Parts: sequence; structure tokens; C-alpha cells
Amino acid sequence: MKKLIFILLCALTCATCNNKVAIKTISSNNFNTTDSITGETVISYDAAYPFGCSELEKLKYPKQWDENVYGDETSYDSTILELLKLIECFSIINDVPSIVNDLVITGLAYLTVGNTPTYPTNDNPIYKQDLDSLKYKLPDFGRFNCYYYYQTLTDTYGELGYILLYDKTNQTGTAINVYYNVAGDQHIKSRRFLMDENAIKLYEGYSYDDGTSLYKAFIIKTDTSGEISINTL
Repeated sequence: MKKLIFILLCALTCATCNNKVAIKTISSNNFNTTDSITGETVISYDAAYPFGCSELEKLKYPKQWDENVYGDETSYDSTILELLKLIECFSIINDVPSIVNDLVITGLAYLTVGNTPTYPTNDNPIYKQDLDSLKYKLPDFGRFNCYYYYQTLTDTYGELGYILLYDKTNQTGTAINVYYNVAGDQHIKSRRFLMDENAIKLYEGYSYDDGTSLYKAFIIKTDTSGEISINTL
């Protein structure tokens, strides 16, 4: 199954590169602007809420996809199509050109949510400015400006997606890992998300040779003072 998931991820990524599909739950609109200094065209993405994949709310949890539901790869049943929709949804979200990142961040903190994978600073999608991994500007989340970053890891199989809650009054930010696919020795560990202006819902799971699981994990909110809370679902 692990090998098949790798194949599906690659195939769907290639497909979305060649044929963009509008998915309502992404709620994003892209438009071109011109840099007033260089005259170059800049691609900007403003996303609306809900942001993420609403297919997550249609499933009954905990969810388990067994290996035998794959069967013949040319004739998926309705059960495995649920998993394929999730993979495709996030492939489309992440497969957009990056935005020119002009944010000035004087201080950055990382919110620990469960067992969030930790990586060296120089392989983090927010710090690694030379790869320009900013993908979307979102509506405000509470008192914070909100942005979505995405990057693939360079030294191993893995994808990381972060929400940045940015306080423009003091130019500081809080980074929250909301999306990842990270390969271990015998499994793939995953996190998915769906958010609106009031809350970020996180879903986590694993893929082993005998199946793939997904369950509700955390909900993240903020109050008017800027305090961020994490609760288990």
C-alpha cells in the first residue's frame, strides 16, 4: 500500500500540473498584478474560508481503508475514492506557484500540536526564503493576518504545510503545522486540515502495508486577545 500511495501522490500531482481543477473547498482566486518597481508580473493568491478540504467532514471517524479495497487499480470502489479525493484535494491546494514573500518577520514561534514533525530551521518552509514557499494569503484569523506555506523536504520523502498567524503590530508570527506527509521506515504519517475564520481542525493518520487510517485530532482557536488554544477532538 505504501508504494501505491507514493504512485497515487505522484500521479495526481502530475495530473493537476497539466489540468487545473477548481475545487470549491479551496475557495481561492488567483489574479496577476504588476510590480511597480521591476514591472514584472506577480502571481497573487487570496483564499476564502473554508480553506482545506471539506471531504474531511463527510467521513465517519475513526476511518480505516484496508489494503484489499484497492483491488484492481483500474476499478476503484466508492470507499477508496474517498481517500483519492483527499489526496487530490490537497495536491491541488499545494500545487500553485508561490507568492512573492514580502513579510517582515522579526520573531517566529512554533506552536506544538501533538507530535508535529520537527526539522532543522534551514529546511522549514517559512524560514527558507530562497524557495519562496508562501502559497496563499487568507482572511484574518481572529486578530492575526493569516498565510499558508508549503514545501517538500529535500533530504527525504515529505511534505509540510504551515499556517502562519502574523501580528502586524509587532511583526511577529506563530507557525502552526496543519499538513504533512512524512515517510518512516515502514509507514507514512499524515496530517490534514480544514479551517474557517473561527477554528482550525486537524486530522491525522498512518499508512502501513495493510491499510490507511485517519482520525480527528485537534481543534485550534484564538480569542480577541490573541491567545491560541488547542483542544483534542
